[in-house]
Amino acid sequence: MIETVELMASELLTNAVLHTRGGVSLVVTVIDQLIRVEVTDDSRGRPVLRHPPADSTSGRGMEIVDALASQWGVDDLPAGGKSVWFEVVG
Repeated sequence: MIETVELMASELLTNAVLHTRGGVSLVVTVIDQLIRVEVTDDSRGRPVLRHPPADSTSGRGMEIVDALASQWGVDDLPAGGKSVWFEVVG
């Protein structure tokens, strides 16, 4: 399960670094069997769930998160920006 969480966190972090201009933060919370990962950035742009062709070399990050997470979402932050998060129950 750790490798799966690492993969999904990497995808969210990569999206934030590639598609935003400012700081990025990562918070991981573990409560019993629940792991929640949140990546926060200063952009209001929301991630897009794409289904790229098989020969595409990019664009699968949110598809991976959608397939592997128990649930995921996006929260707008009051001061601007957003938090993209996912949860995995083990």
